Order: sequence, then structure tokens, then C-alpha cells
Amino acid sequence: MALPKKMAGYRPIFHGGKRYRWRLCYLATTAVTVIHEQHSAAALIIQLPEYQDPWLLTDARQSLSMPAVTPVFVARAIAFAQTQGREPAQQRKRFEMTWEAAEFRTLTPQLTSK
Repeated sequence: MALPKKMAGYRPIFHGGKRYRWRLCYLATTAVTVIHEQHSAAALIIQLPEYQDPWLLTDARQSLSMPAVTPVFVARAIAFAQTQGREPAQQRKRFEMTWEAAEFRTLTPQLTSK
């Protein structure tokens, strides 16, 4: 079954028994967008201000300032967002966070669990 056009470029990931889709976006800053397959309105946005494309490093002395964006990185981001109270089935707005200085930080105020 083909994906709808708006889902093109998203990669599947399973975390905590739930299905998500994610993709790397190059906007004003590089970001990862993660959406729950059943609750796509509540996107998780991970901004990556320190991201450098490893293919564009020109000097062997340059080093990556962050890990590669892989499914493991995305799963860690989802887990961090859940510790901050994010639950896509209950929230209808996007949740924003950033990866800086080797750790996740929330940009959206912390949510309270009910």
C-alpha cells in the first residue's frame, strides 16, 4: 500500500508499542519531525541547531557535534518527550524540543499528566 503524498519521505519507527513516522527536515534550521500514525496533528519537532551533514565536512579534523540522526536517536527523543508529559493521543498541538550540548531540552512548556 502506498503512503499518501503528504507522508512521502517519512520513515516508520515503533516505540513503546506505538507506530510513529519521522523525517529529517531542512528548514531555517535542521529539524526532525515525528508524528504518531493515528494522531498526526500532535507532531514532535526536534530542532538540531548543531547539526552538520557529515558528507559536507571538508577537513578530517572537523568532528561531528552531535550523533547521527538514526531511528535510535529518534526513539530517545520520543522517550524524552514522554518523560516531559507528551502523549499524542491527548495533546492536539505540536511539542517542540531541541538537541544542544549533547542533551534534549524542551521548548514547549512542560505538560502536566492527568
